[in-house]
Amino acid sequence: MAKRKSSLKRFYCVTESFSLYRVTIMQVRSLVRVAKLHQKGKLFSLISVGEVCDGAFLSVGKRLCLTYSDPNDPSEGLQFIPSATIALFIKKADALECLQKRRLKPCDARWKKKTIQVLQGIGKNHPLCGMPIHESAWLISSKEW
Repeated sequence: MAKRKSSLKRFYCVTESFSLYRVTIMQVRSLVRVAKLHQKGKLFSLISVGEVCDGAFLSVGKRLCLTYSDPNDPSEGLQFIPSATIALFIKKADALECLQKRRLKPCDARWKKKTIQVLQGIGKNHPLCGMPIHESAWLISSKEW
């Protein structure tokens, strides 16, 4: 099946560590950029606010997984966003509202519709973003969207 261009250029991810990430899809440059925008509270996180990671492909599942390759380094690697994904959002304001809530859970049902909107925006055949290979790592079953 041919890969298609998605109209979704940006979305937001809230994680279990009460962190907010912005994902920017730059199809012209064949690049995905993940930037940590905010962290609520003083929970430990491996990624600092303001840190930016660029990669060639983003797996969007129970955890975001960014694949990168450096032209100066023949080996390829993975960068993980270490905390579990709570929800995905098209609008930053919705993501910030989520961060203000208590008892956040991975793939939180309160924001399932918002998460599905992002997954639909990415689509099932995106050249730069997609579902993890293993179904056990999927955030939401592809049958639901």
